[in-house]
Amino acid sequence: MIEQSLVADLILRNRHFLDAFASGLSGDLFAILQNAQKEILGKLEKPKMNELSRAHYKAVLAESSSILKEAYQEMGQETLESMSQAAQLEYWAVANAIRSEAGLKKIREDAPNMGLPEKALRHILTVPVGGYKLSDLMSKMQKDHQVMIRYALTQGLVQGQGMYTIARNIRRSTGMAMQASRTLARTTMMEASNQALLEVYTENGKYITGYRWLGTLDSRTCMICAYLDGKMHDTVGGFPFEPPAHPNCRCVIAPETVFEDKALERPAKVWDKEQGKYVYQKVPASEGYGEWFARQNEEFQKEYLGPRRFELWKTGDLKFDQFIGTRDGQPMPLRLDTLQRRYGISPLREFENTKDAENWLSDRFGIDVNYKNFDPFVANTLNKVIFDHLSEWPKLKEITNYCGDYKKQMIGIHADEIKRSIHRLKDLVKDGKITKENYDGQLKELRKLFKETINKIDNDAIAMTWDIHFFEKSSMDKWAGVSIFPDWVSLDKDILAKKFSDFMGIDPNWFPPGCFKMGAILTHEMGHQINYLMRSIPYRHITDEEYTKIEKIYRKCKVAGTIKTSVSGYAEYAAIQKNDIREFIAECWNEFKNNPGAREVSVEVGGLLVDALKKIHGL
Repeated sequence: MIEQSLVADLILRNRHFLDAFASGLSGDLFAILQNAQKEILGKLEKPKMNELSRAHYKAVLAESSSILKEAYQEMGQETLESMSQAAQLEYWAVANAIRSEAGLKKIREDAPNMGLPEKALRHILTVPVGGYKLSDLMSKMQKDHQVMIRYALTQGLVQGQGMYTIARNIRRSTGMAMQASRTLARTTMMEASNQALLEVYTENGKYITGYRWLGTLDSRTCMICAYLDGKMHDTVGGFPFEPPAHPNCRCVIAPETVFEDKALERPAKVWDKEQGKYVYQKVPASEGYGEWFARQNEEFQKEYLGPRRFELWKTGDLKFDQFIGTRDGQPMPLRLDTLQRRYGISPLREFENTKDAENWLSDRFGIDVNYKNFDPFVANTLNKVIFDHLSEWPKLKEITNYCGDYKKQMIGIHADEIKRSIHRLKDLVKDGKITKENYDGQLKELRKLFKETINKIDNDAIAMTWDIHFFEKSSMDKWAGVSIFPDWVSLDKDILAKKFSDFMGIDPNWFPPGCFKMGAILTHEMGHQINYLMRSIPYRHITDEEYTKIEKIYRKCKVAGTIKTSVSGYAEYAAIQKNDIREFIAECWNEFKNNPGAREVSVEVGGLLVDALKKIHGL
């Protein structure tokens, strides 16, 4: 076995100690959150109260805000103390390793700050974490936690939920806050450690010949860190940024020193073909993630890259590093559409039978695709629309989990809704709001309603978009997406064209110009998906500006009575009959994407939707 350099080996081994250190901090932060939760629940659960009154709601909301403020202040102090300890230990250990190899006197462990200068320590404790100062980050986490508790209390008040159900939802919000605090602990420990290392490197630059970015060789490493892994520079400033590159980043910049005459190695999980399993081996630090990746099994490679990128890499069309580009000097993963333009790769394939088209789309995006007996022309057309949208704007995948036959989607939705209703009824029994006899009767009615609904599915419509989202992820999320009615798409191409011609004969302004085709119908549905993504909780606050501008355009057209002539008859129908802006947005997106000579309103709204998507994707 090759003997390790003391300095680099120590830095690599310290990653494991830091992980344990972060786990200890996580435990401390969890304890603070659990105490806060216990105090909030104590305020909630008053004697002889089965439901939440408005006065009690306001009182608990105000008291929970005060409790969380104190809790997060305590968490911030705990984090600062742990960062200070991590920085001091890292500095002391690595500085002494270099001094030992240089034949210099070691820094005593009981020295003040273990040798880390006070100015450097102050700098380390004020370095932004994930773009935020620690105090601002704790304030943001507190507000997010408060929003979740307010939601749980408001839902309880409006829906008349029992105290058991409200308390359970508050516990869930604490669980989500704990996940955030675990990420905080790991990231701050790495931030403190890496800043301490940079201080050591500055003080001992005469012994250092270069710097190497070292990531972790496993499936959790992001593509940017995988791209940087193993790369060398003469200075730390040669890298585009310092680690941690993102929350939970485990990378480190390790030095190569004048003392080293042996090749640096590091542990990695490697696929052993003979044994048919992963084994731990030491690999050269100069072996980048891409080289290590090439020696893994296909299942791992496909899962890491995704089906389409894996196909491009496997066939040799693209090398591993070509999946990353740069913007303003910063590395960033390239979207599939960008890869297609840059390297001239064909965007998608067409199939002669529907099943192959269905499997192709499902493999590429991991969504449930059910084209049933759709015409192959229709299946290929739908594939192109979904592929174009999800390739260019990957976050649409968060709300597009299904594409295909409407009836299958409806059956799945109603079956899952019955399961959810059963859980709600059980909660009511636990809260003492209904009896067991009432539970049995209501469950019977639910099943009857389910059967009637399925039998009444309207096959005369064309397409639907379903936005199924709850405060917390549930099994029903898998049905969120787009669907087509089989009465339309099981037809052959000529009959389908006649149906569109008949529509045009009845009302030539019902659809926007250039949108009398099957692909345009699904583009309309993807317009709904973009709208839903913009208004979802994670992205609402960053797209409010664009949505407000769209609302102004909608109101202006509605007051002037020009929605039909400037957008479409369907958009006007929804605006007048339902006061619904959603169809206006979807129709504008439809024309923006499908009509080369799109009109002014659609161009303006479409441009705002693109701006919102860019914000959502951090572009």
